[in-house]
Amino acid sequence: MTDWLTAAEIADLRLPGMPRTREATTRRARDWQVPDRRWSNNRAEGVWRRRAGRGGGVEYHYSVLPPRARAAFLRRRGLAAPAAEAPPETPRAANDQADWKEAWARFEALPETRKDKARERLNLFRQVADLVAGGMSKTAAVELACRPAGMSPRTYYGLERRTWNTPREHWLPMLVDQRSGRVTTTDIPPDALQFLKDDYLRPEQPALDACITRLRDVAAERDWDLPSDRTLQRRLAEVDPLVVTWCREGPEAVARKFPAQRRDRTAFKALEAVNFDGHKFDVFVEWADGTIGRPMMAMFQDLYSGKVLSWRVDRSENAAAFRLAFGDVCDEDGIPGHIWLDNTRAASSKWLTGGVSTRFRFKIKDDDPVGLFKQLGCEVHFTTPYHGQSKPIERAFKDIAELVSKGPDCAGAYTGRSPQHKPHNYGSRAVPIDDFITIVDRELRRHNARPGRKATACRGRSFNQTFQESYESPDNVIRRATPEMRRLWLLAAEGVTCRTPTGEIHLMGNRYWDPALARLIGRKVVVRFDPDKLRQPIHVSLLDGSAVCEAACIDDTGFADQAAAKDHAAERRRFSRAVREMSEAEKRLTAAQVAAALPTPADAPDPDAKVIRIVGNTARRVAPEADEDAQAATGADFDRAFAAGVARLADYRASHE
Repeated sequence: MTDWLTAAEIADLRLPGMPRTREATTRRARDWQVPDRRWSNNRAEGVWRRRAGRGGGVEYHYSVLPPRARAAFLRRRGLAAPAAEAPPETPRAANDQADWKEAWARFEALPETRKDKARERLNLFRQVADLVAGGMSKTAAVELACRPAGMSPRTYYGLERRTWNTPREHWLPMLVDQRSGRVTTTDIPPDALQFLKDDYLRPEQPALDACITRLRDVAAERDWDLPSDRTLQRRLAEVDPLVVTWCREGPEAVARKFPAQRRDRTAFKALEAVNFDGHKFDVFVEWADGTIGRPMMAMFQDLYSGKVLSWRVDRSENAAAFRLAFGDVCDEDGIPGHIWLDNTRAASSKWLTGGVSTRFRFKIKDDDPVGLFKQLGCEVHFTTPYHGQSKPIERAFKDIAELVSKGPDCAGAYTGRSPQHKPHNYGSRAVPIDDFITIVDRELRRHNARPGRKATACRGRSFNQTFQESYESPDNVIRRATPEMRRLWLLAAEGVTCRTPTGEIHLMGNRYWDPALARLIGRKVVVRFDPDKLRQPIHVSLLDGSAVCEAACIDDTGFADQAAAKDHAAERRRFSRAVREMSEAEKRLTAAQVAAALPTPADAPDPDAKVIRIVGNTARRVAPEADEDAQAATGADFDRAFAAGVARLADYRASHE
C-alpha cells in the first residue's frame, strides 16, 4: 500500500467519513485538486499529481484525508506490511557507534516473537507521527492509533520515554519487552552437583530420574540440602550437549554431529575411479550342497556415475571374489585408474594390494608378491570402513537391500538387519542360490537403468546413461586388458595332472583338452580358471609359470545322440589329419630311402696280436678269420632288423589311415 491513491482506491478502502463510490469520491476530491497544491519535484508538499502509467488520471496523497480516515488508512497500512515499513534490524549506525552495539546484540539474541512485538510498537510510533504531521493533536493521535492495537495511552508514553535521547535508527532495540525471566538460582552443594553429573554422564546411559533418586539417597547420609527435581534437571541441562553425547554415546556419536564433508565427483570421468566393498545380504539362501546361509556380494561401483560395474556372490567376503569381480570390470569396461577401498582383511589382501606403500594391513615384507592392482597400474586409496561419506557404495547397498533382500522374490527368506528386526516369518524359506543370483542380476540392472537420479553428474538421468555419455567421450581414454592380463585375476589350481592317454585335464567335474597337452601326459601343470564360468577355456602353464595353451571345455553328450557322435568323429578325423600332416612335414625320406642311405661298413684289418698265451707246449693264436666273420654277421643282422622295423611301421600307418 503506497502513500498515493486514486479516487477509486479511496472508495474501495471504505474509510470512515469518506464516500463509498468512485464518482462521489471524485466530486469530493475537486476541493483538493487546486493548482497551488499540485505535487512536483519543486513542491514536495503537494497533495495531488497526474498518475503515471496506462490510463492516466489523478492520484492523491493520503495526507488530504480527514483525520479519522487518515488514521484508519495508516492503521491498515501498518497491519498490512509492518515489516516493510520497519527499518533494518541492524543499521549501519549500529556498527559505527559502540554505544549501541550491546543493545543490538541483545536484540539479535531474542526470540522472533519478541522481535515482532518490538516491530509492531515501532510501526505504532510511525502512525502517531503521521497523524500529528497531518494536523491532529498528539493526545488524539495516540488515542486513535493505540485503541485498535489494544494498547493504553499510558503504555505508549512509557515506551516513548525509552526512546528519549536515542537516535531514530536505534529505536527498535529500545522497544523490546524488558522482562528478563528467571534471575535467581538455588544453591546446590558442589559435591552433590558433581555426583549427579558423574552418575548421569556414563556410557550405560542411565535415566535422569534414577540418577536423581541415587543422589537423594546419598544426600540423606551427607546432609546435603537439595532443591526440587526440576531445578536439578535445569542445572544438569547447563552441561554442553556435545559433552553429554561424548560421555553417554561415545566419540562416533559426536563425529556424527559434525557436518559431513560433501565431495564433488564430477571431476572424474567414467571408469577413471571406482570403489568396491562387500555386502552381506539379509536373506537365507540354499547353497548347492544343501546348506543354508546368508550370501556375501563383492561389488564394484563407478564413482563418477554411480553405476554398478560388476559383482560376484560367494559364501563369505574373500579376496578371490573381489579378484574375479575386478576381472569382470576389466573384461567388460576396461582398467580403472583409481580404486577406493577400506582396510578390511579381504579387500586389502596381498593378492590385491601387495606392493602398495600405504597398505596398513598385515606385515609388509620385501618379498611380498606384487598385487593385482599395482600390476595393472591402478592407484589405490584406503578409506574408513562403514563410512558412507568416503565410499558412495555404502549408499548403493541401502538401495540394493530394499530391492533384493526385501523384494517379493525373497519373501519368507528375509532375516532382518539385526536380531531385533526379525520379521514374524523368519526362517520360513530359503531361496535356491541359482534363483537368488538371477534375482540379484535383474535388480542390479534395474538399479542402473532407473531414471531420475539426483546426483550432480546424473542430472535426472539414469546411472547407465550418465556412464555411457562419459565413457564414449573423446577425451576419456580407456585402458583395455589383453588376454595375457586376464590370467592375472583368474584363480589358480596347482598340481593338476594331464591324464593318460590324451593329456586332458579334469577340473571340478569338467574335462579340458588341447593338442598341446599331448606332450605333457603324466606331468603336473598349473591351471587358471573362473569358478563361475567353468564352460570357458582355462589357461594352462607349467609349474615354473611358462604358458602352454588355452584348453577348451569338452562337453558331455547323450548316449544315443547321433549328431553329437558325428561331430565327435569329425573332430577326431580332423585331429588325425593334422597329426598326419605334422608327421609328413617332419619326415622327408621313406623307409627304403633311409635304408639305402645307410653306408656299407668297411672291412676291418686283421689284428696282429702283441701278446700270445702258450697253452701246453703249443702256442695257439686266435684266428683272425673268425673275428671277421662275426663282424660281418653282426652287420647283416642289424640291416635285416632295421628293414623289418621300417616295414612294420609303414604297415601300421597304412592300416590306420
